Amino acid sequence: WMGCGECAVCRRGDEQLCRTPSSLGVFRAGGYSDFLLVPHPRYLFDIGDLPPEKAAPLACSGVTTYGALKKVGAVLKSEPLVIIGAGGLGLMCLALHKAMGGHSAIVVDIDPVKRAAAKMAGARQVIDGGARDAAQQIVAATNGGAWAAIDLVGSSGTARLAIDSLIETLIGAPDR
Repeated sequence: WMGCGECAVCRRGDEQLCRTPSSLGVFRAGGYSDFLLVPHPRYLFDIGDLPPEKAAPLACSGVTTYGALKKVGAVLKSEPLVIIGAGGLGLMCLALHKAMGGHSAIVVDIDPVKRAAAKMAGARQVIDGGARDAAQQIVAATNGGAWAAIDLVGSSGTARLAIDSLIETLIGAPDR
């Protein structure tokens, strides 16, 4: 993410807050270029001996899912996490969850091939997101509801599934 370089937030390194952003591929040409000129060394990261084809996914799916996992907080290590979507983002999330010492993961997807891939990648359980009782299956698998769900699909249906799968933590809520 690159800002204008001129305003106070950009000068202090908070380009994500810039009112005139200039990120590559969105506000500035170059997102699909073979080569591009980077305006400042702070935007570069030394990948060392890591092959570029292995480093590239970390810049998008890795950062996206790492940010989501960090927001889960302490329950990451003590409670099962629900990951909705077993495509590239979901499998990256599962790998990072494991690397971060995550308790266990329940992966939800409508595609049986992707569910199988998630199971092979270490998911404790996989659930068909298209099943009428998918939320109930998640609640049962988490012993009363998930403390956290990461929706990597982003449809209204998957958002509803995530919400319906969460544990009721309101003060005075009945025990399950």
